[in-house]
Amino acid sequence: FNKSYEVHVAQFNPAGVLKYYDRLLPLLQNERVTDIQIPIQTTSDRLLKLMHRPPGTDKIGEFLREVKKMNKVAVLRTDIMVGFPSETMEELDKSLDFVTDVFDEVAVYGFEMRKGLVVEKLMDMAFSKEEIERRVAYGTGIVEMRGAMAHGGQQSDVSLIEVERRKQAIRDAKKKGV
Repeated sequence: FNKSYEVHVAQFNPAGVLKYYDRLLPLLQNERVTDIQIPIQTTSDRLLKLMHRPPGTDKIGEFLREVKKMNKVAVLRTDIMVGFPSETMEELDKSLDFVTDVFDEVAVYGFEMRKGLVVEKLMDMAFSKEEIERRVAYGTGIVEMRGAMAHGGQQSDVSLIEVERRKQAIRDAKKKGV
């Protein structure tokens, strides 16, 4: 393939994948597309509803597994949010199972409750800062243990330069496997 340029798709809204599934699939199978980021946040339909986001993680997983079969060089990335008010450990574990099955890189963000958020009405169910930190550490540990790259996104002390170095190593390894 023409190596003179690569396409990175960043912050692709999961609702867009669901809406344009059939039109996007052949486009993302092009090996010039080397980086695809779809921030799913969670696999819990209950939590997605509370976040005012559409369900459909199973369909997104199906979509990305198809992309992976046809585009061996693409690095698949996502963001998940842990510690959303009322999140159960079962819901967190299900999200971790999904992301470690589908994605190469996972940014594990801890939920931050702030005034003015749509979910402010859930303030009484918010977790303590310590519990959110524990869940972030748990999530990043599970993701790393299962072989995907994990980091706390921009919330952690991991420098963006180090994260980018690790992403490039994943891209290089995938290209060698083609």
